[in-house]
Amino acid sequence: MMCYSADIPDENNKLIKIDIDNKYLEATDIERIREAIQDYLNLFDFDNNFEEYFRILLTEGQVCWENIVAKDDLEEGIIGINFIPNDAFEFCYDLKTRKKFGIMITNTLADNFYLSNIVGIRAINGSSCVIGGAYSSLNCYEELLDDNCIVMPFEQLTYIDSGIYNDDNRQVFSVLERAKRPFNQLRLIEDAIMIYRVSRSPEKYVFNVDIGKMGKARGEMEVAKLKKQFGTKKQYDPMTGTIGKAYDPMQMSENFWFCKGSDSQGIQVSPLQSQNNFGNLDDLEYFQKKLLRSLNIPIGRFPFKGEPTAALVHQGDEGGITAEELNFSKFLMTQQRRFALGLLNGAITHLKYTGLWETYKLSRDMIKIVINPPAEYETYRRQKLLESKVTMMKTVLGDDAISKIFSSEVALEVFMGWNKDQIQYNKELKFKETIENARLEYYAEKVKESGTIDLKPEDEGAKTFAEILQEGLDRSFLSEEGGEEEGGSGGEDEGSADEGDEFSDESTGDEMDEGMEEGGEEV
Repeated sequence: MMCYSADIPDENNKLIKIDIDNKYLEATDIERIREAIQDYLNLFDFDNNFEEYFRILLTEGQVCWENIVAKDDLEEGIIGINFIPNDAFEFCYDLKTRKKFGIMITNTLADNFYLSNIVGIRAINGSSCVIGGAYSSLNCYEELLDDNCIVMPFEQLTYIDSGIYNDDNRQVFSVLERAKRPFNQLRLIEDAIMIYRVSRSPEKYVFNVDIGKMGKARGEMEVAKLKKQFGTKKQYDPMTGTIGKAYDPMQMSENFWFCKGSDSQGIQVSPLQSQNNFGNLDDLEYFQKKLLRSLNIPIGRFPFKGEPTAALVHQGDEGGITAEELNFSKFLMTQQRRFALGLLNGAITHLKYTGLWETYKLSRDMIKIVINPPAEYETYRRQKLLESKVTMMKTVLGDDAISKIFSSEVALEVFMGWNKDQIQYNKELKFKETIENARLEYYAEKVKESGTIDLKPEDEGAKTFAEILQEGLDRSFLSEEGGEEEGGSGGEDEGSADEGDEFSDESTGDEMDEGMEEGGEEV
């Protein structure tokens, strides 16, 4: 659910957006930088792999790739990536400063993961990584000297983690760490409930045996005799072909036998209801809700019986987003920012190799990589922001001023999110529909007056309104070809010269209105 909620493409089917904020750069330069970063992001194939990568980040707390560059052509930048499993490496850090330097992989594991360059890539400044006194403070210095491990600096990696560490920052925890205990509790309670309720589910019988005036010892012997008698069942022996009685071990756990005194009314058998209680799962639902809360998943998404309505986060209106949904969206957005931060580090490395970083004097705060936030939270936030702005304008300028200030195109672009092409296409269709509706109204008025659409009653072949409509369906008035055929044959049809001028697609709205008035006066 978390991975699906975090993988939300926009209206252009793009999951990740790249923003370049530098007012001193030309549009062509910004586009060049954006294309270079996009080339780097395309190596990950996020359209098909983002959910899997995000799942690894959530469950394991970190995800890592090796950046592959061409040794003889570094200006090409990062040309490939190689995924490194989390169980294959450990952190390499400085023992003095506690600062992480990179990752450490043993030579044995390196052979299994097909690393492209097991000696590391060149540093950003062009100098090679040489093992010497500068690295003597690393925790893996002895392994390096003995050539028992491979150290890969972070410049050679695209590394992403959850941001949750232990006290000395040597170990990374996943965001699901706090859900381990509720998960184990839920698993144990499920097993306990199953065992308990299955063992209590069989229906048993209580036999109250009348022993008359027998003594206690004699009566118990008689009851044992009856119990043994009823504790056997007939079975067929396929070897001998005979039917005999055999002991039924299930009887001893299913029924109860008791002695009764002389004042009883004979042997009584009464059923003992089972205590399975399968319909009551309150104890199980408690631990399920506890697990969901530890994961920040909204409980309202699951149909728990008797669950109260979740509180809404709103601004005085009746609608709104629930507080649980808001917290869940913020939780996912936090992990998305961690993911985008790791991609930004890799993109900066790519730009430095290609030379664009120095050419355009870029800095880290100029580039932003943004992953689309969860749809529900983003839609609610955007809607509330626009509503608050419009409400403020109405308060200051009045309700009538809003329609005078905003054009229809601005409203469609800001509130509906349409682009220029969508707005223009809508205007064209709206104009054609206006002409078509006016034409049908004009025809309907003619039919009401004369019963036909014929503008000259003395000519033959007058058409009814139904026939005109059927013709309109056949030739599709909204198509350009149909409009040309109608205009070309205007001189032959009855009164079509007037109609062609009044209702051609090239006519403006004022000409159309004047043409209808003139046509009405002719009739």
